[in-house]
Amino acid sequence: HWIEKDILTNFDHPPPQTIIDETYNKWSGKPVEEAVSGWCEVPGCKTSFTYWIIAMGILSILASTGRVGNVLVALRCVEVRDKSLSFAFQVVFMSLFAMLPSPIIFGAIIDNTCLLWQEECGETTNCLPLRHRVG
Repeated sequence: HWIEKDILTNFDHPPPQTIIDETYNKWSGKPVEEAVSGWCEVPGCKTSFTYWIIAMGILSILASTGRVGNVLVALRCVEVRDKSLSFAFQVVFMSLFAMLPSPIIFGAIIDNTCLLWQEECGETTNCLPLRHRVG
């Protein structure tokens, strides 16, 4: 059993009323006439994904250069007796402010953009991909 999330009222910045009316008129009352198996190709998606992978690769390389600088500063500027504590603080703060919040933030983004939720035993469970084409 599936329930559909009300996407027209849960925006932080609601779309213009004309877009809401056009979308409602386009999708209301039309049954799904054909279903296809597999993923639907989105024009331009492969190119955008390639650009995204290249940008992430370059940004990862640039971000990792900062880590080397932090280690060198810690090795040269911190007294020998305080080096282990210095590295421990670096790891703790990196984990606390960078690695821990990111899955929570990305999970919230994914949950807020889901259009179709699966419902089992009266509980909302999984976000389902839309795999139908309206003809």
